[in-house]
Amino acid sequence: MALNVEDYSQEYQRRVARDFYYKGWRGASDDVTEADQLQVVLKATSNGRDLRAALQKLLESGGDERSLTDPKTGLTKYHTPSSPCAGIHRSCCTSNAPSEGSFCRGVDTLRQLAMEAKNMSRQRNHDMIYSSPEDLFRKLLCDIRERLRAVFGLSFEDIINLFPSGTDAELLPALLAFLRALPKNGRGHDVFSVVTAAGEVGSGTMLAAMGQHFAKRLPSGRPGSCGNGERVFGFAEGNPDAGAFSSATLAMRDESGRLLSEQERDRNVEEAVRQALAVFGEDGKPKYGCVVVHMVVGSKTGQCMPSADCLDRLVAEYGKLVLPVVDACQGRLGE
Repeated sequence: MALNVEDYSQEYQRRVARDFYYKGWRGASDDVTEADQLQVVLKATSNGRDLRAALQKLLESGGDERSLTDPKTGLTKYHTPSSPCAGIHRSCCTSNAPSEGSFCRGVDTLRQLAMEAKNMSRQRNHDMIYSSPEDLFRKLLCDIRERLRAVFGLSFEDIINLFPSGTDAELLPALLAFLRALPKNGRGHDVFSVVTAAGEVGSGTMLAAMGQHFAKRLPSGRPGSCGNGERVFGFAEGNPDAGAFSSATLAMRDESGRLLSEQERDRNVEEAVRQALAVFGEDGKPKYGCVVVHMVVGSKTGQCMPSADCLDRLVAEYGKLVLPVVDACQGRLGE
């Protein structure tokens, strides 16, 4: 789904921000007739009488094909089940088998959702605590956010958005950069994304960082368009030069596999930003209105690129032309 630049009015931006916050990212969707996933699953599992089976189906929904289990093996593409199993469990930031305790907690939450949904169907046109299943869903999401806020000691000025995966989360800074590049400030509307630690982050990171679909299945359940260049946002109809994305991938190792020094890694990032901001379009204006710089904290080999000092220097030199993003999705962090 491509959207015109004109669509990004203040009202549209507020709606997008609201949907990100209250619903989490579910993929491009403006279809108000979309089936309620909870009701679909409950009907498919004896009207909710088998809550464990219903929970397993829900765990496989709301993401992409990585969450689906093979009917023959009962395993995802990462060879993990979506229900508890016996054996030795090792923690992995990519995919885990749920423990019996956490699965039972999920069943309890699902039971609450099912009871509220039934209550809503009986009490239509009456005063209720929750006016719709989506209203209750929002309450549960807010509960998760506030628990995270307490764990990490965040203030109410810090905004927490929830995503199905770290790759999906890349779409938010891409959207912010796209909106930041829109104002007419003597520069072009294009966005340049510097993706660091190439080969040591998620395989779909590059596509998502450019505002493109990266999976064959959207979180909404509809087919995705990975690989054909279709954008979640970006190209304007009839004006392909407005809001386009370009990117560069920077590795933290040389061709022999040797880890580059921190100074070398920082220098490569700073040079990529400098070159991007020096590019001019056919209209004679600087081409890029925003450059996104990804700082990977804890790559698949536990490294960082670029350093925090490098990001500070870039922001100090270029101001809002640079949008710094910290990618800590791998979860390999210290204090």
